[in-house]
Amino acid sequence: MKIYSISQKFYPNFYGTSRLTQRQNTLSAYKKEDLQTDTFCRTNNIQNANQIKYIETKGEFRDLATDKIIHCPYCGLPMISMRNFYDLKNRGVFSSPIGEFVKEVKPYEECLKPGNRAVFKLIEEYAELAPQTHLSRVIKLMYKDSLKKLRESQKPIFIEFVRAAYDLPEEYKPEFRKFMELQRSKLLEIPHIEPFNRDDFQYKLKKMTETLEQCSQKTMLISLADCMNNQAFDDDTRLIPDTVIKKIFSTSINDEKCLKVLSGISDRKKKLQLDNNSIPIYILSSPNKKSFRQVFINKMNVAIASPDFSPESIGITREEAEKIAHLDPNDRLAAQNLVKQDIQLYIINQVRLIGEKLGRDDIIYLSKISKNMIQEKPVVIPFSNKAFQLDLVKQLKGLEKTPIYYKLTDIAKKLPDSASNKNSFITKHKYSNSETIGYYLLRPSVATIEHIKPTYDNGENNMSNWALACEHDNNKRMHTKLEDFLKKFNPENIRIYFDEIQDATIEGLINPIDVLSQAKAFENEGNITVDVSRIKNYYNL
Repeated sequence: MKIYSISQKFYPNFYGTSRLTQRQNTLSAYKKEDLQTDTFCRTNNIQNANQIKYIETKGEFRDLATDKIIHCPYCGLPMISMRNFYDLKNRGVFSSPIGEFVKEVKPYEECLKPGNRAVFKLIEEYAELAPQTHLSRVIKLMYKDSLKKLRESQKPIFIEFVRAAYDLPEEYKPEFRKFMELQRSKLLEIPHIEPFNRDDFQYKLKKMTETLEQCSQKTMLISLADCMNNQAFDDDTRLIPDTVIKKIFSTSINDEKCLKVLSGISDRKKKLQLDNNSIPIYILSSPNKKSFRQVFINKMNVAIASPDFSPESIGITREEAEKIAHLDPNDRLAAQNLVKQDIQLYIINQVRLIGEKLGRDDIIYLSKISKNMIQEKPVVIPFSNKAFQLDLVKQLKGLEKTPIYYKLTDIAKKLPDSASNKNSFITKHKYSNSETIGYYLLRPSVATIEHIKPTYDNGENNMSNWALACEHDNNKRMHTKLEDFLKKFNPENIRIYFDEIQDATIEGLINPIDVLSQAKAFENEGNITVDVSRIKNYYNL
């Protein structure tokens, strides 16, 4: 018999769970006859078995789901391998007409999360009527009805949530009422003033870049997202690091360009627009432009002293002109603080330009509302389940591990998310292009590496502590104690998962010692008994 190990790079095409089941049944039929005759498979000396090239890397372990059915140990659904997922993406399946999309994705239908599977069913119906339509068009057609149904499903949960909030300590109630009023504005799509959140901007922009091919625009967006999240923007006592300044303004600014701007301060035909012209901001914030700052400040002093000087003619207010004129060229921190908001607006403008170049409405929309938030203008921000739960934790800071904390966070978790509810998925992707919609329809079902004992708790980063789990549940667990997380799922799912892992072990793909360690980790962390007697008996362990 021939054993195909990961090191031999044997990756059969995944043709869906029905054909793969037939393949596995065939393997089961002959392994009783052939495997028992292999000298390395059944032995009293595990060192002989160790001569085999076993799975050792994360990539090899994830690829186990390429030619095998591996069910998630949490939700119990079969998973899509990372290799097959990116094959679909790279072949342009997600952005193709829905007729072709449905044909290509159909073999993976039962892997999809319940809400995503329901969306796929709707896309199938549209494909029968208009196969040349694209995903973005389908989502826009379904949006209005889906939003109405989503709000109907959210309403009773929010009523329960508000009633439970009556038990909050009195000192928490005023801020909590403001928090809930903000959520109401989002749910009803009422324009409102909302503070700009750098963390949220960085998270959303980076999530949007996941669907992009590796390119200079993707690299630039990620770099700008990281620059925006620098803490110096919220701290007047800190300078923006020089490395961040260079990343924001790149290397396209030179002394000649700076001198042209300085000479044009008194020219009414030229405008000094701080929020979208990088050179004036760069002069005030750069580490090596003290002499230019001196000239800039002197010229502004001369300008405002002139009786016919109109600051609006150069694109700034009189207040801004006076602040520049009163700067000390040696005080770079004061100069930076004057333009920190303008630097943020410049970053957002660069993000918008890249979004327009890529034809990405979601990036353009994020830029638009972010700019309005920084300028304290009313915005319409759709309600986000994830953002709501993160903000709720901030509101309840200091109440951790109290009954009211658990009660409110547990109720909040009842709100439908995009993986469990089709209407939530549809409303979330109103501004998404077809590539993004297809990407997130399948991505939650992709097999990822789960650290059974978390690395932050000194869990090892190797096969002895790894499991395969769908990306959705892996992300959802985060720092939740495994024992508590497993309570949400059918314990039978763990048995099914380890049966499949034991099959791969008997085929010679996984070191049996690693599987025993994985089972032990589940028992220690999850307080659950894992039956691995098959490999123990097979290898006489």
